[in-house]
Amino acid sequence: MLESSSPPITNNFVESIYSQLSPIYDALFGAVLQPGRTAAVTQMGDAPGTRVLEVGIGTGLGARLYPRSFEVTGIDLCSRMLENARQRIAREGLQHITLKRMDAASLEMDANSFDIVYAPYTISVVPDPVQVAREMRRV
Repeated sequence: MLESSSPPITNNFVESIYSQLSPIYDALFGAVLQPGRTAAVTQMGDAPGTRVLEVGIGTGLGARLYPRSFEVTGIDLCSRMLENARQRIAREGLQHITLKRMDAASLEMDANSFDIVYAPYTISVVPDPVQVAREMRRV
């Protein structure tokens, strides 16, 4: 059996990487991944009052896609990414979106708080994807 000599990925490591990427994130991952974001939000429908949790909202690239009748909470671990999202949401007047800094592996929310939990391009960059999936299902 092969043993890995690399250290496990930690939240601090992930936050450090995304803090460094935050100024150029939109240029790197905006247009190329937007079709997937658009398709996912389209699949959510448009029922008024739908409560959505977006895990890993990052800079808020998908924020304008949500119907304004939705109640959206976006979380991210990285403060710098969230600051970019806050600016985008304010600039575009997206008052139906609330942002919170939070670890997706330990969601500070009650069970069954959301109708939809969505993690666009996120699960592959978290230290414990199984725990994140458990938390997503719980809420």
